[in-house]
Amino acid sequence: MLVGEKIKRIRQQAGLSQAQIAQFLGIDPGVVAEYENGQRPIPVHHLERFGSLFGLRLADLVLVDDTSEESWDLKPRSRIALPTGIDGGDLSGIADVGRIALNLDEMAGLDRKLKTKAPAPTQGTKHAIINS
Repeated sequence: MLVGEKIKRIRQQAGLSQAQIAQFLGIDPGVVAEYENGQRPIPVHHLERFGSLFGLRLADLVLVDDTSEESWDLKPRSRIALPTGIDGGDLSGIADVGRIALNLDEMAGLDRKLKTKAPAPTQGTKHAIINS
């Protein structure tokens, strides 16, 4: 499945219009249609913003082939129900929070990796204190 088809399906599942996404990205709604139809390449910064809105990383949009309801919802704890009548400014705020949630998730993952690699301190080890 092409990336444009993925973003179209995700947008539709979220109940958002092309006009709302266009306002959010600061582009013409016709450009969103061209992205979704594969008629225009999607800039990385637009994919990143779109992903932030839905709690998805760039890799989730580009590398994951299946966008069924079960598979695209890769971050259920950061996905929220969007109210009707929401505008681009509201979506920008939601995307900013989504980016923070993604960054926190990545930092937690790095922290877990570091903790598993760090040797456990041994009891009774004395540290020398050097006074200058």
